[in-house]
Amino acid sequence: MQKVPMTAAEFERIQSRLGRLTVDTVQIARRVLVDGKSQAEVAGETGLSRQRVSKMVQRVMAAANEFPPDWERVDEWMPPELAKQVRALAAEARTHMQEKIMLDAHEIEDRRRAVANAIASQRLEGLEVDAQTRAELDQVALGELEPADVIASIRRRLVAND
Repeated sequence: MQKVPMTAAEFERIQSRLGRLTVDTVQIARRVLVDGKSQAEVAGETGLSRQRVSKMVQRVMAAANEFPPDWERVDEWMPPELAKQVRALAAEARTHMQEKIMLDAHEIEDRRRAVANAIASQRLEGLEVDAQTRAELDQVALGELEPADVIASIRRRLVAND
């Protein structure tokens, strides 16, 4: 069984976003995302191709990630002018959300580059990347630690070992 990307409670919380998907698609994706079965395993059990199962999982994940989890759907009757304003506000909020996602993606890419540079620097100095450094680099990738902190930690360990 593989590591599950979603708990049963998390999967339940996204149910309202999955309304346009078939029941079969949702159930098959749940077996992969929550139960931890591999896509190949589910494909074998259902008689579907692995690629088909993969597409089903992708559709569920896309629907789950379409909007932030705290957003709510609003379906109300109102005058046309007010409806126009509400639609404009919703469009502005979606644009803002997309811009934030793009900024987050750029930040992640910058952090990945920083991690790769830190590893390359160590290797250029003839040093192996030890378990502690790997753990620190994982923290860099998660945004919990800065690359400069990792370099300082490595230098402290080198001085302590000399």
